[in-house]
Amino acid sequence: MHEGKLQAPTVYTDLHFSGCGVFRCVPSEVQGPAVSASFCLLCVSAGKGEVRLGDAACVLAAGQGVVVYPGCTFSLVSDEFDPWAYFWLAVDGRSALDCMKALGFGAGEPFGCDGASLCALAGEAKQMGGPGLENEFLLQALLYRMFACLARGGAGTEGAAAPPDRESLHVRRAAEFIRTHYADGITVADVAKHVSLNRSYLSTLFQSVMGTSPQEYLSHYRLSRAEEHLMHSDASIATVARSCGYQDPQVFSKAFRQRYGLTPVKYRAAGREKG
Repeated sequence: MHEGKLQAPTVYTDLHFSGCGVFRCVPSEVQGPAVSASFCLLCVSAGKGEVRLGDAACVLAAGQGVVVYPGCTFSLVSDEFDPWAYFWLAVDGRSALDCMKALGFGAGEPFGCDGASLCALAGEAKQMGGPGLENEFLLQALLYRMFACLARGGAGTEGAAAPPDRESLHVRRAAEFIRTHYADGITVADVAKHVSLNRSYLSTLFQSVMGTSPQEYLSHYRLSRAEEHLMHSDASIATVARSCGYQDPQVFSKAFRQRYGLTPVKYRAAGREKG
């Protein structure tokens, strides 16, 4: 097994690696539950296993993959008799959602992929994980090679996703509305109005499909974007708060500390000391 969290980018902040690697699991190995902070792609190269996302679950075999969207709670369980090996890629940045849309990868919807080729590319990424601008450019080129492999592997394959049902479409529209308008001070009531659903019913659907409530998803998404702004800009805490939908910096600081264990000021300072 090998895995890696990569250095924070200095140039490519709109679309970049957050990490990638390969897992080779033992029978019935359970990973999670965990909340995805990025767009996390999982592509199976051998064996099979189950991805649990809220109340939903899908079994993936070699040649199939799935995307877990930011803010979603998920668990992974390898097969008892044929445990899987899989490639994983965490992607972040403002353009990440556009890339998922271009590839046709909805949250939790299986797609076809060339897991073996992606595992080989992950091996290349492991050699480029060090600091320096040269490595950042090399990693960005490798990221686009991975996307090209995903685009090629997902077209017309046996593992391609079936059309989502109406409930999943409602939830996808709600999640997209949150990711697009999180900075506008929206509430769950605004999200429900956008998808023309009762707030209570939307919450039930969202929990079932995404494994988290709309309120938790909105909060996690705002805070993950705030963390990105803190680490890649010199904006004041009040400015970062407003840019992520928090009008009161004190409310933002309290929520950030609950999520990351440090105040925004201390988190930024600690991150820059490590850098």
